[in-house]
Amino acid sequence: MAASSEAVGLLPLLYFQTPRSFGGEIHLGNDLLIRKITSSEIERIQESRGTKDWPLDEDDRKEINFTLEKKIRMKMPASVLAIDRAAGVSLSKVWQETLQQLINCVLAMRLFKQGAVGYKAAFLLVEGQPYAGAPYITHDFKVEPRHPSIWPIFQALRSEEPAFARLTLNEKELKEYASFHKQISESKRRKEKWPIFIHYFSRMYEDRSDEEVLIDCMISFEALAFKGEKGPREKGTPLALAISMLIGNNAKEREKIKATIKEAYNLRNNIVHGKHFPESKPEIIRLCWETEDYLRRSIKKLLIEG
Repeated sequence: MAASSEAVGLLPLLYFQTPRSFGGEIHLGNDLLIRKITSSEIERIQESRGTKDWPLDEDDRKEINFTLEKKIRMKMPASVLAIDRAAGVSLSKVWQETLQQLINCVLAMRLFKQGAVGYKAAFLLVEGQPYAGAPYITHDFKVEPRHPSIWPIFQALRSEEPAFARLTLNEKELKEYASFHKQISESKRRKEKWPIFIHYFSRMYEDRSDEEVLIDCMISFEALAFKGEKGPREKGTPLALAISMLIGNNAKEREKIKATIKEAYNLRNNIVHGKHFPESKPEIIRLCWETEDYLRRSIKKLLIEG
């Protein structure tokens, strides 16, 4: 005998914020939404889990103000709804599909606008009763998210350079993000498996040093521009030219993009070949900000227009 069940996949967002005036929800379609969550709600989930191996510590919970949520309607044998069988085949498959959708939503956020946003755990709350002893499954991500750097905050006060701080979306941007998320979900490139350059772009949001972030950024650029094909021995110049032509809006901007990517490429080569370890930390961070933003713009253009 089959029973209908409702559940919700919930992914608490780290380092994501909106203006205080926003207190509602933003719907992304297909039963997906961004919702404000209180610290007490997070604590109730922790208490109802009934175990000490909680994936979010106190500092994490202070950084969580919103969640991504996916409503799920499914049919499965009634016995699977019992707590000792909550990881049954039907529920497990639905959970994995939901989890991937939530992760893709965060990827779309990272592509939409520069800024740290991450996650450490996701929850499948069954029957919509997470605080009354109902079964739920937790996925604990093993990779720590990249924390917003203090350096960009100081830099942003003195210049117009992009800052890798918290991802902040105002109400207008939230609506624009909803539209962008739909574009990404329906793009021809998205219907295939995510390309390799997306993998390295995503790795930049893991807890890694600035040097590692820069290396991942340049690998992603090469995968995007050369698609694994053998090219000239010195790829810095053709890479810089290709990206500048892809996203540059005018001659002045294209020259700046070329100069920045060549500088980042040369620094990346020095780091990986042990020729020179940069002494200026702010300089590495500046290159990370700029090249990461150029990479984002390049990927967006290819996914939406390509």
